[in-house]
This record gives sequence, C-alpha cells and structure tokens, in this order.
Amino acid sequence: MNDAPVDFTVIGGFLGSGKTSLVNRLLAASGSTRFAVLVNDFGALNIDEALIRHQDGRIMQLANGCICCSLAGGLVDTMVELMRYRHLIDHILIEASGVSYPSRIMDFARIDPDLRPGLTLVLVDAAHLQDHSTDTRLAETITAQMESADMFVLTKTDIASADMAAWSRDWVATRAPDAPIIEGRPDDASLVALITGPAPDATSAATHHHHPADHTGHHAHADPDRALHTHFVSRAMTASRPVDEDGFADFANRFSKHLLRGKGTLHFHRRSAIWQQAGRLVHLEDATLDADTASQIVMISADDLSEAAAALRALGFQDVANVPAR
Repeated sequence: MNDAPVDFTVIGGFLGSGKTSLVNRLLAASGSTRFAVLVNDFGALNIDEALIRHQDGRIMQLANGCICCSLAGGLVDTMVELMRYRHLIDHILIEASGVSYPSRIMDFARIDPDLRPGLTLVLVDAAHLQDHSTDTRLAETITAQMESADMFVLTKTDIASADMAAWSRDWVATRAPDAPIIEGRPDDASLVALITGPAPDATSAATHHHHPADHTGHHAHADPDRALHTHFVSRAMTASRPVDEDGFADFANRFSKHLLRGKGTLHFHRRSAIWQQAGRLVHLEDATLDADTASQIVMISADDLSEAAAALRALGFQDVANVPAR
C-alpha cells in the first residue's frame, strides 16, 4: 500500500475563464498519471460514454485510470468518499467554481496528512477582465481568487486585443508581483504539460542542458520531461560544495515570478533536500542523498534566466556546460 501523500492541485478563476476546458485537456493528456478530478458539473466534461468504465453515485471511473467526482454534495463529503479510492489515485485535481476562493480549497490539503498541497493555478480571462474590473463586486471576487495563486494563466488572448491582453497582464502583475504569468489557451499543450508532467526527478538534473537559443532568442528544444513548447526555456546548474540554505530560500522567493518549474537535489550545510517549485509554491523536503554527489538543479521559465543564474553562481553554482571534467 502506498502511504505517500497524494498531490493536490486547485484550478481557479472567474466564470468563463476556461477552467473546464483545461480539465478536459488534462484528462485527455493524463498519460500514466491517474487523476482524480473533482468538478461541479459532470455534464460540462467532454467524456465519451465509451470511456466510462464504472459510475457509482458521484464517482465515475474512466478507462484511462482517471476518476471524476461531482462536488454536488460539498467538498468535505466528496473527499471522504473519494479517499475510498486512494490506492487508485496519483493526483487530485479540483476545478473551483467560478465564484469560489482557491485558497480555501487548498486549506483542505494543508490540514490533511494524506494530501500534499500543490499548485494553485488561477486562470484570468484577458478578453473580459477590464470590464469585470469596473464592477466592484466582481473585482473583489477576482482579486480574492488571486491572493493565493502560485501561477496565473491569461486565457482568451487569441480574441483579446493586444492592448487588452497587456492591460490584463499589468493588472494581475500589480496585485500579485511574485507569481509567474503565462499566456495560453486552456488546450495549449505546454500549459497541460506543466501540470501533467511527471513529478520532477531530482536525480536527473545533470542530464538537462542549457540548450542554445535559436534566432528568436528561445531554446530550440523544450524540457523532454514535459514536452514543453520551445518558448519555455530550461537551464541546468550544479554546485560541488554545500549550498547556503538561507541564501537558496531567498533565491527561490526572489525569482518565483520567473520559475514555472524548478527541481533538483541540494546539499546544504546541515541537511540534504529535494527542491520542487512552481511559481510561488516552494517545497524543500528532507532527503537522503549520496554525500559524494553535487547539488543539481533545473529551472524552467518563459523568461530569460540570466539574472537567476547569476544569483545561483553567487551561491556557488555553475552551468552544467561549464562544469570542469573530473
């Protein structure tokens, strides 16, 4: 029996921002990850009846190993019922209602030892945010939804004007300056890959290389772990000496708005740890690592990582390509 906590992710955003479309895409691209998806309305999910293996009240088991649950009876009752299937679940994904607060849903994972608090992703409708912001009640709801977000996705940028998209980005950045903001449709493969990709393998950092940029300034290859689009860049670094833990924690907080994903193994002076980060969500978990190995990390971003790399060099890291041969 697997006693490890189950990862718990919340997708929030105001009505019409694209949450259900993203959940549908996640179910279709789940691969080997067995998601338990909690939604308010089964009918909104695009599930072929042929893929439904079994349905028992609020629980629907799919042929790909995923489970869908209705939140009609409330979160607490649904979670109690869902945990009867715990041995079949790798990752719990909750689609928050359009007027609910994702932070309150994530609180459920913070107090349950069987759950591991994960990413709070908030979608923002770039085509309608400016209109919504002029309504005091709507603006208050949207702002409250943003408070605990680890990362934001601007959706509907394909139908919003360039000025409207830029205004929406600035509006979000002003209210949540430490969280990354990416643009994309809910069915964007790169966005789906950020959520559905395998848990970062901290021991494989040295195999990821800082790929040369193409003529657009973007890397020619995405992180193979997540099949990310080429506009997401990656950079691998390593440190042969123990890393200052306070200094690294400060780095993780200072560059949170640039880090879509961070992963790696770290040797601090007093302990070793596995680092996993997604925007403002930072995990530094104790680990038993080979003392003879170097600290190894990988960063994934939509932005240039030169400043982040410089901050890490000040802590003793080097780019993988610059590590002297032993």
